[in-house]
Amino acid sequence: MAAKKTKKPAKKPATKAAPKKAAKKAAPKKAAKKAAPKKAAPKKAAPKKVAAKPAPKKAAPKKAAAKPAPAKAAPAKAAPSTSSRWDKPIIKEKAVSKGDTSVSKSATPSAKGPGGARVCWHDLMTTDPNRAREFYAALMPWKTRPQMLQPLGETQRIEAGGTEVGGIVSLPESEGIASHWMPYVRVRNLDEVIGRAKKLGGFVPVPATKLDGVGRFAVIADPRGAHISPIEMSASMPTTTGTQPGWSTWNEVLSDDPAASARFFAGVFGWKTEESEMGGLGKYIIFTDGKEQVAGAMKAPEGVAPHWLSYWATNDLDRSLAKVKERGGQVPMPPMTVPNIGRFAVAVDPTGASFALHQPA
Repeated sequence: MAAKKTKKPAKKPATKAAPKKAAKKAAPKKAAKKAAPKKAAPKKAAPKKVAAKPAPKKAAPKKAAAKPAPAKAAPAKAAPSTSSRWDKPIIKEKAVSKGDTSVSKSATPSAKGPGGARVCWHDLMTTDPNRAREFYAALMPWKTRPQMLQPLGETQRIEAGGTEVGGIVSLPESEGIASHWMPYVRVRNLDEVIGRAKKLGGFVPVPATKLDGVGRFAVIADPRGAHISPIEMSASMPTTTGTQPGWSTWNEVLSDDPAASARFFAGVFGWKTEESEMGGLGKYIIFTDGKEQVAGAMKAPEGVAPHWLSYWATNDLDRSLAKVKERGGQVPMPPMTVPNIGRFAVAVDPTGASFALHQPA
């Protein structure tokens, strides 16, 4: 699904991972649901889209499955000098008016979220679609094809292993939003999700919007400034599981206050949380739905804006990172190893979008 703007990466470069969103979002037509890995922990990702005022800064990657324990790397290098840096907020937030009465009475903070909320799609919101497509084509086993998707116009659908996993959406530089990856979370009732987000003190920079032939989506952000896109599908969608190269293995929110961000997103999507100790790195929070681990939350490194970071599978991390550099990208966070989870690193593409690469154990 492609969406305008937002695979437990907006963006800006630096050290950790970053993700997030823009005014125009693309959702998938039928994308495979991303499988959440057992735990990988990268950093930085780019935030989401649309104009709204961001909160703190910081972002670092993590993973899931067994109790994760990624190590945080302090920002090593400044992100590319192109359009954005991953240590800078992607979207400007607007405070929510206390007098806002547009939220449904049933959408209270204590309302139980819809079951089965899962990250099912990722859109790369980029200021240079052609350059981004060439970069990722050399890095991942992806095939792309153009598709008109109103109201977004022409987008590129991404396919890996015979399954559609995301899209590439043009993000006009005139909008002032940095390139970033935006995860979509499939929900049963978009209006209720939006209502809970507002009641819990979050923002809705992109209201419920119809996506031709796909359903309706919106962009929400927690009080810290991390953006994500809930989507209500109008048709069934296949589910992807496993760690096939080119698929997203995990998504996590990097925040200056991971506990607060975890409470917000758990309340919005109806997830439960459990903690895992990471030694000197502090606690890692895992979002669960029943017995399934669906995403994570961890402390972002100093100077990195809160955002969602998406991990992408590779069968050779070192080779992939070499290609990142050869193709004009950067690697602000070098490879790290998490026992039983694998190795991961945070990278930034040539247009400024952060993402994590994960080589499963």
